[in-house]
Amino acid sequence: MTVKVRKPTNIVLDIYGTMTSLKFINELQEYAKKNIEKYLREHWTERRMNRLLERLRKEIETLEDKEEMPILLDSDSCDSDDVLKSFADHCIWRINTHQESNSTMYLCEKIWEEGYNSKELKSHIFEDVPIALNDWRMNHFIKIYTLSTGDKKGQNLFFKSTIHGDLTPLIANYLDATAFGKEDPRCYANISQALRDKAEHLLFITDNPKEARAALSQCFQVVLIIRDGNKPLTEEETKEFNVVRSFEEIEFTKHDAVNCC
Repeated sequence: MTVKVRKPTNIVLDIYGTMTSLKFINELQEYAKKNIEKYLREHWTERRMNRLLERLRKEIETLEDKEEMPILLDSDSCDSDDVLKSFADHCIWRINTHQESNSTMYLCEKIWEEGYNSKELKSHIFEDVPIALNDWRMNHFIKIYTLSTGDKKGQNLFFKSTIHGDLTPLIANYLDATAFGKEDPRCYANISQALRDKAEHLLFITDNPKEARAALSQCFQVVLIIRDGNKPLTEEETKEFNVVRSFEEIEFTKHDAVNCC
C-alpha cells in the first residue's frame, strides 16, 4: 500500500513501535535486570552510588503500598554486600511491577549505556528503516529527527549501536517530548518552532493514533504505521489516517503550497 505525501523539509519519527519493535522494550528491561547487581558491584564505592541510594530511600517514603516491596537495608546497621543486594532486588522489583522511579531509571540508563558502549547491547531496528532513512537523507535531502521522552544522549546511544549499524549520521537531531508528552498538541507546536519551519512542511510518522491526532491538529502531515506486535488499528483509524506497513511505502510528491487548518 503506497501512500503519497507532499515532500517534507523535515521528517519527525516516533521510535518505539515505529522504528523498533515494542518487544525491544522488554529486552532492554531484561538486560537491565540481568546486569543490575554486576553494575552496582563495579561502581559501589563511587560517591554517586551513595547519593543514588539516599534518593531511592526518599522515593520509597512516597510509596503507598509497601507490603510486597523488598526491604532496602540500612547501610549503618548492615553489611555493605547485603545492602548492595537489597538495592539490586528493590530495583528489579520496581521494574517487574512497573513502578520505576527516577533513581531506578537512572540506574537502568547507566547499565544500557555500558551495554551499548561495549557493543554487547544492540538496538532492534526494522529492516526498512535504515533503507528509508538513507534514501530520504541522501537522495531527497530531507532532515530526519527522532521524538522521544528519553533524553538526547540516550537516543544517540540507541541509534549508534543497532543491528543495522550506526544510524546517527542520518539523524539531524533528537527531539525531547518530556515537556508535554507526545499526545499533546503543544509538543508539535514546539517542534515546528524549534525547527523554524511551517508545520505543513513537516511529516510525522508514528504507530500511535493519539500522537497522530495531536500532530495533525497542528497541521503536520501524518503517516500512521502498522508494525508486528503493535495494538491493531480500528477500522475508523485506518480511514482517518494515511496508513503504511513500511517506511518504503511512503512516496513523496511535489512540495506545493498548501492551506492548512
